[in-house]
Amino acid sequence: FAAVIGTPVPAVIGTDYRALERMSAKKTDLPILTVDTDGMELYDVGEEKAYLALFRKFAREKFPVEEGRIGVLGATPQDLSNLKAADKLKELLKKQDGSRAVCYGMGDGLEEVKKASASQKNLVVSPAALAAARYLEKTFGTPYEIGYPVAKELVPELDYAKKKILVVQQQVIANAIR
Repeated sequence: FAAVIGTPVPAVIGTDYRALERMSAKKTDLPILTVDTDGMELYDVGEEKAYLALFRKFAREKFPVEEGRIGVLGATPQDLSNLKAADKLKELLKKQDGSRAVCYGMGDGLEEVKKASASQKNLVVSPAALAAARYLEKTFGTPYEIGYPVAKELVPELDYAKKKILVVQQQVIANAIR
């Protein structure tokens, strides 16, 4: 597939993304994903729109739920700051309860997105993925949890008991390490 992501100029001239999507798909014989962003907001706003567009476009079919399959939403290098994060998540979830994690956006491809309804539950690891998790819950009934089970690996071992600290990180990870 191909993705067309908005920037300030198309926003200023009022680009019709739906028309652009139809014309591009017809011309290229590819599924086209358009994301109406303006390049003026923080990255997570665009990321949230992209996740929603991705699942709305490709996760259309209801598959039987696979026991132990966990969809991980929001795992991107920009959000998790660690290129091995998806592998660590998969290892940890498998070790904890034998779950098979599918990391949308970091390691697993479009075929897994299409089968999103097969997940027993979704794990939201960044705020930008929350809207997509809500969409999947509403559309397919897939429950979700918010958390980042490998957050403790990111923080050095220090005695934080009864101390005030400032954690500067994306919100899900920051909440997970307190």
